[in-house]
Amino acid sequence: MLVKVMSEYLLYMVIVFTYMFIHEIIHIVVARFLKLNTSIHIVKIRGIPIGIGLRLNGYENIRSVLEINGADRSKYILVALAPYSLIPLFILMVFSNMVALKIAGMVLLLANLINMPLEFFQPWSS
Repeated sequence: MLVKVMSEYLLYMVIVFTYMFIHEIIHIVVARFLKLNTSIHIVKIRGIPIGIGLRLNGYENIRSVLEINGADRSKYILVALAPYSLIPLFILMVFSNMVALKIAGMVLLLANLINMPLEFFQPWSS
């Protein structure tokens, strides 16, 4: 029983941490497709690292998507929303028979719903 619980927990951790990297890779792929230059950075709030993020060169100091004009705003929105196309997969995971997939699906669904607005409004940007 303990081995099964540990293997389920390990599977859960692998799914969640792998998605964190996939999320950023999807941003990068879409940005490169749209011919936008990107760089990876550590996201910090008041000096405390909270994760990794993608920086679109030329938009480093943007605090809101509303500060971007015209076609550039459309490109920014496409790059920002691209990883959220996987939300239906997380909903399917919730209905899985495996506990690890159910929990990972719920956590990823909740995390994506919380994180999505932060793609457009970043009050910590300098």
